[in-house]
Amino acid sequence: MFFKNKKLIALLVLLVSTLFFLTSYASEEPVFLVFSTHSVGTGMYMTSAALVPIVESLLPSGSRIDVETTGGGVSGPMLVGTGQVDISLGNTITVRQLYDGVLEGQPKVDGMRSIGGGLDTPMSTIIFTEDFIRRTGFTSIAEIVENKYPVRIAIKPVGSLGEQIANMTFEAYGATLDEVVSWGGEVHRIASGDIPAMLSDNRADITLDHVGQGQAATSELAMSTPIRFISLSDSAQDVLVEQGFARFNMPAGTWPKQDYEVRGVSAASLLLVNKDMSDDIAYIITKALIENKDEMVKTFAGMEDFDPSTAWKPDKVQAPLHPGAERYYREFGLME
Repeated sequence: MFFKNKKLIALLVLLVSTLFFLTSYASEEPVFLVFSTHSVGTGMYMTSAALVPIVESLLPSGSRIDVETTGGGVSGPMLVGTGQVDISLGNTITVRQLYDGVLEGQPKVDGMRSIGGGLDTPMSTIIFTEDFIRRTGFTSIAEIVENKYPVRIAIKPVGSLGEQIANMTFEAYGATLDEVVSWGGEVHRIASGDIPAMLSDNRADITLDHVGQGQAATSELAMSTPIRFISLSDSAQDVLVEQGFARFNMPAGTWPKQDYEVRGVSAASLLLVNKDMSDDIAYIITKALIENKDEMVKTFAGMEDFDPSTAWKPDKVQAPLHPGAERYYREFGLME
């Protein structure tokens, strides 16, 4: 009976593993790693802030992880895949496209390995200011495109999924951001934290993004400025799903003052390391991620939906698992 009790066996394995790390890494040389994440206030930044202290506590004494805000869902995976940083966050659609070499304008990047995925439940957001709606009567991207209206758009910089999804969304409606500019419109690619001020000061009309629940910039915008979250049309949603996103209907109450459901899409976040990282360090990072969900949620509520037991699954990680991560999942019975 004792050995049939899976919970007791898992507890014993956890105890042995913990003792192993306490004895095996106490005398190791310090490790210095670089973690590429998105700008302050984004969901990726908050995820890194939640995870890094836990990883550092498990590394050899004196180890340090430097967090650098070098870019978002595109540039982070590119940096880690080419060995310029050790760790990064990505999202399912961009990682898959980069790994397969099919992301337009970008080279094939196959030097990244996954630690785990499904870290959050991010969502596409299309936001119009109520002032813009009053001035134009428009409540959809389709109306902007049909009228070739010179709309002022504020989005994240090139290299972020926010910028990518803005492009893809307009293309789903039959236009490009370059065409918006040709109509006399403006496209401001700026840091996430600067976007709320652009809209509240009436220097921009709309913004598009892909963010986790609780993302600071979107929460600030919803609290400070009269805005409206805009649904994708069924046809635009279909186009984005065909390109690799998942359907996602944002429930009422996701953001302050948002009391209505919004149709959108989603591409969940995942954790990546370079393929040349040692198996032992990748194992430690995996251990930190999988065993500390509750602690991470205290720092970033957007990780509430993270399911550690399924973090290894192919649809969650997109790039191959690092051997050190795979060893962890197999040792703890999460992966056969």
